[in-house]
Amino acid sequence: MEVEVLDRNQPEPLHRRLTAALLQQISSGQLRPGQKLPSTRELERIYGVSSIVVRQALIELQRQGLIFGVPGKGTYVAQRTVDKRLQTFAGFSEDMRRQGITSSSIVLRAELRQAEGRAAELLAVPPGTEAVFLERVRLGDAVPLCVQFSYLPHSLCPGILRHDFSTLSLYQVLRDEYHVVPDRASHRIRARPAEAREAQLLRIPLGSALLWIEYCSCTASGQVFEYGDTGYRADRYEIIGTMVQTPTGLRLQC
Repeated sequence: MEVEVLDRNQPEPLHRRLTAALLQQISSGQLRPGQKLPSTRELERIYGVSSIVVRQALIELQRQGLIFGVPGKGTYVAQRTVDKRLQTFAGFSEDMRRQGITSSSIVLRAELRQAEGRAAELLAVPPGTEAVFLERVRLGDAVPLCVQFSYLPHSLCPGILRHDFSTLSLYQVLRDEYHVVPDRASHRIRARPAEAREAQLLRIPLGSALLWIEYCSCTASGQVFEYGDTGYRADRYEIIGTMVQTPTGLRLQC
């Protein structure tokens, strides 16, 4: 890194300007995920500031989740995190597009099967009803971020499996071809360690934390058109929701 001594005549505190300078390098890709930052002493030299200023800037970047320290080794740029906003109704492809990330999928299974047990219960159909089953690994910028399966009543979307969902958005096909428009969803969130198959698919160590979101998606008329479950990498995802006051108390706005 070239020497970029900070101007001491500016009114903004030095640690904030150093934070902004390092943030700009992370945002622009000059400092890439996994890359080691210069040492505290080197940052002092590069920017002409004290060790206290450097520590304050690094603490702020770590608080934002942009860097992390490894004892005895140094400080590194963190992998970019992705947010999942429960208060907006968007599929994976839309979430990625909103955040400037290129989405893709690996289709593991795409088949017709009978809805049984919890799938039949949450789709509100009799056991044995023909359903579309779709299981995919979802990727952002070619990095596996989550593993997802979905059940849909085949009667709502006959022939949908002719589409290639390694590149297409399921919700976009439902809107454009079947006039099925998402209106609301219920969510159930839990955490558990990745099992062997999940760890292999997501390229993470066995036992890594996964955030699982089970969901039911409905149209404005209340028709359940999808039941699914998605396991998100906890090291790459943040779940965001908004609590609102109602006459019966606080609830999560979805």
